Amino acid sequence: MKTNWNRKTIKQWFEGFPDVEIRNKLLYNWEHHGFVSNNTHYGERHEYSMFRTALYRGFKWNNTPEGYSFWSILWRKALKNPLDEYPVVKTITATSLAETGWLGGWQKGGKANE
Repeated sequence: MKTNWNRKTIKQWFEGFPDVEIRNKLLYNWEHHGFVSNNTHYGERHEYSMFRTALYRGFKWNNTPEGYSFWSILWRKALKNPLDEYPVVKTITATSLAETGWLGGWQKGGKANE
């Protein structure tokens, strides 16, 4: 397994995410639902060597439009990857949620409840 000691801020990890749609969701949620201390986003001051840690510490998953289940699946996919790589994301649907056991907040057809 390849190891990367090149640490990045949460924002840098999110800006580098290969899937544009998920990258935009990551950045939006970091900006609007991220942890803030002394008027500074938590992710601007701390650096991490793994995407999965940046995702975990980036924002409150349950406060996002996508909901906790969506981000939990992405995080679980990241756990299967080498430490410094982004997870491969095809589509996060109701089917993939059912496969991981995370159906809370989702309805049939793969659309999130609002």
